[in-house]
Amino acid sequence: MRKFVQHKSKAAATAYLKSLFKHVAVQDKSARQALTTFQNGVGDMLLDYESEAVFARKHGVSLSYSIPKQTILIQTPVAVIKTSSKLATARNFENFL
Repeated sequence: MRKFVQHKSKAAATAYLKSLFKHVAVQDKSARQALTTFQNGVGDMLLDYESEAVFARKHGVSLSYSIPKQTILIQTPVAVIKTSSKLATARNFENFL
């Protein structure tokens, strides 16, 4: 496995990603779709959000996953519309996030 080294040039990062994507069997449109594809036997490993691994385990899928020491911060912005007909549900989801 290659060791990831930070602070490389944009060209080096692009070259690394191009070499990585040569080994990608499928690039689905969503994280959930990627999980389903992987569960159906496509690919040797899945690169996905941790939440998808947690979701899979909660739904009886036996899998192991690891979280690298360094990862990419992904923030999930959310907005609640005050006039929503399901305001309490929206607030609950906002609090969950």
